[in-house]
Amino acid sequence: INKIIFGERYKNHVEKIRALGDNVDRLNNNADRNKEYELIIVSNEMIAEMDDELFQIHRFIVNSYEPKFPELESIITDPFEYVKTVQMIQNETDMTKLPLDTILPQTTVMVVSVTASTTPGRMLKIDELSKSMDGCKAYVDLQLAKNELLSYVEGRMNTVAPNICALTGSRIAAHLMGLAGGLEALSKIPSCNLQVMGQKRIHLAGFSSAATGTNHAGLLYYCDLIQSAPPYLRKKFLKVTACKVTLAVRCDLHGNAMGGQSGRKFRSELETKLEKWQEPDKAKVKKALPRPDEAPRAKRGGKRVRKLKEKFALTDVHKEQNKMGFASQSYEYGDSAMGRDFGMLGKSSNRIRAAPQKKTQQLGISKKLKMATMSSGNTNGLSSSIVFTPVQGIELINPNAEREAKVKEANKKWFDGSSGFMSAKPK
Repeated sequence: INKIIFGERYKNHVEKIRALGDNVDRLNNNADRNKEYELIIVSNEMIAEMDDELFQIHRFIVNSYEPKFPELESIITDPFEYVKTVQMIQNETDMTKLPLDTILPQTTVMVVSVTASTTPGRMLKIDELSKSMDGCKAYVDLQLAKNELLSYVEGRMNTVAPNICALTGSRIAAHLMGLAGGLEALSKIPSCNLQVMGQKRIHLAGFSSAATGTNHAGLLYYCDLIQSAPPYLRKKFLKVTACKVTLAVRCDLHGNAMGGQSGRKFRSELETKLEKWQEPDKAKVKKALPRPDEAPRAKRGGKRVRKLKEKFALTDVHKEQNKMGFASQSYEYGDSAMGRDFGMLGKSSNRIRAAPQKKTQQLGISKKLKMATMSSGNTNGLSSSIVFTPVQGIELINPNAEREAKVKEANKKWFDGSSGFMSAKPK
C-alpha cells in the first residue's frame, strides 16, 4: 500500500516542485524543453498512477470491512466518503451516536442508519479492524498527495493551457489533464469521451437517473459555464461545450493563441448560443391578403375544372334574361336598374333547349351493370313458368308461348304451305 508516496521518484518530484515555489517560468515556443512543463507532464503521469492505486486501496478496504457492513458500499458510492465513513463507524452498531452528517448528506445518513439496524453483519475482530483502519489511513494520505499535485498543476494551467482555462476554468482543466495524462494525451480524446471523463457512480436513493439529469455527466458537467445553463438544457449544452474544449486543447498543444484568445472566443460563442436557445419562439406572422386588383392566376384544366365551370356557368334562361331588345322598351328604367325585368326571356322566337346529355357520362357505366343488361334473352330473371288459376290451382305453363304464337301468326301469311305464291310488290 502507498508504493507511490514512499518511492524515491515521488519524493524527488515533490522537492523540485517546492523548490520552484510560486515563480512561474514563461514557456518558450518549444514547450518540451521547458523545465516547468516537464514537471507538469510528470505530475499528470503520477496523478494517473495515483488514481489506479486509490482504486486498489478502496477495494482492499471494501473487502476487509464487508463482514461488518456489507450494504455500505452500495449506499455510499464515492470512495473518499466511504473511507471517511468507515473511519468514523469502525465497530459501532448505533449510528445515532455518530456525527455522520459532518461527512454525508442528511438523506444518506438516514439510509445508513436504517440499513445498519437491519444489516446481517458482525463485529470485526481486532486484527480485521486494524487492517481496515490502516487501509483508510493510506487512502487519505494518498488522496492528500494527489491533491497537492493537482493544486500545483492547477496553478500552472494558465501558462500551459490558457485556452482550456479560459473556457472551463483552471480547476476543471487540471483535473482533465490529470485524468488523461498530459496535454498531448488529452488532445487525442474525442469530444464524446471528453464529456464523460471523471464520471462517478452516484447513489440515487430511489430516484431515477433521468430525474437527476446526471446520467452522462463527467468533470466537464460541473464547470461554471454548464452550470449556468438551465437544467433542461445542460445535457445538450454539455455536448456542444465538449466539442469546443477539444478544439481549445489542440490550440494549446500546438502553441496557438497562448494568450487565451481562442478559449475566450469559444466561451463567448457558447454563451451566445445558450441565450439563443432560451429565447421564446417567435409569434406566427400573419400573412397579408392578396391585392384585390391582382389578376387571377391561370389554373390548369382537367375534368374537375370543367365540372366546376359547368356548375357556375350561365344557363340559357339567364343569358336570355340578360339580353336587352333594341327600341322595344316596355318597362321603366328603374326596373332594369333594380333587376326586376326579364330581358328578352319569352320575347324572342328562339326556344330554350335543354342541355344536351354528354356521351362522356355514359362511359362510366360499371362492368357489372353492363353484364346485367346483356342477356340472351327473351325473358328476364323475374319471369316464372308457374301461374295460379282458379280451377286447377298451380299450373305450369311456358312463359314464351304467347310470344311464339304471335311470331307464328305473322309468319303464316308468307311461309305457310297452303299460302301459295304471293307478290311482295306494292300494288
